[in-house]
Amino acid sequence: MQTKRILIDADPAISIPRSDIDDGLAIFMALNSPELSVEGITTVYGNSSLEKVTLVARDILKVAERQEIPVFKGAYNKKWLGIKTKATEFLINHILENPNEITLVALGPLTNVGSAIKQKPEIIDDLKQLLIMGGLVFPEKLRIRFGLKTEFNIANDGFAANIVFSQPIETTLVGLEVTTQVLFKDVHYLAIKNANTRISKYLTKHIKPWLTLSKVIGKGFNPHDPIALAYLLDKSLFKSVNLGLSVNYKKRDFSKIDKKYRTGRGLSLMFAAKEGKITIIPDSEISEKKRIRVCTEVDEQKFLKLLLNRLIKWKIL
Repeated sequence: MQTKRILIDADPAISIPRSDIDDGLAIFMALNSPELSVEGITTVYGNSSLEKVTLVARDILKVAERQEIPVFKGAYNKKWLGIKTKATEFLINHILENPNEITLVALGPLTNVGSAIKQKPEIIDDLKQLLIMGGLVFPEKLRIRFGLKTEFNIANDGFAANIVFSQPIETTLVGLEVTTQVLFKDVHYLAIKNANTRISKYLTKHIKPWLTLSKVIGKGFNPHDPIALAYLLDKSLFKSVNLGLSVNYKKRDFSKIDKKYRTGRGLSLMFAAKEGKITIIPDSEISEKKRIRVCTEVDEQKFLKLLLNRLIKWKIL
């Protein structure tokens, strides 16, 4: 079995009250998957401030006893697009030093990824693959019909997303039309709780409040980021189409840079659709190299078995 070498760019907030836990689940899933070699984590604003998500990333690695994996801080907000950070420096150097070996997994706003491309466009020639959790290409496929028009990660920095989507690199997009097809419920929580491992104890503590909050409006929560990561583990779980995509974005002033946490909050950002709304580019106007593999369906039950298997290393029958 050939191990896939990956970098993860994320905004984990699993231990932050009332913040989404899916980035944390995805990181643990990656760390527990023998098919993957996690060679670094870069952090970006999103689910919480950059400082907080960076602390969470390091805490996850401590719990998993994988503290040899480096963590680098990136953008504080979307005005940092193009600004050199420890994260962009690491992404650029690691990709260039390992040509056609690295897959970049982007689980948060694309400000770090867009910045790395702006600073060193040639990394696209050396990057093996880009996997993105984000976007909403087919709103009609949503299982939850709240009138959502975009998705949190892409809406936070549509400008960066548009840069990334236009690159001639093998890119796979796993968006809300797919991730809302899966529900993590009480039965899955109990399976993790009963595992009684170091990681499962940490997960049990932090999954419970998010699951309880999610059940106010449904039967469980959508594990968005782990679903995207699962594409690297078993492509057969997914159906997809190849499309050219563009992203709507608002012009903004880059002259004033600060470290304040400036991000849209929750569903309100996704209803507005002023930034982050995705348009399909007609076939006649897009080259094959710039097409993106857009996932449209996922096998819910097979995915959940895979997720539980990797989180607790115990096959659920």
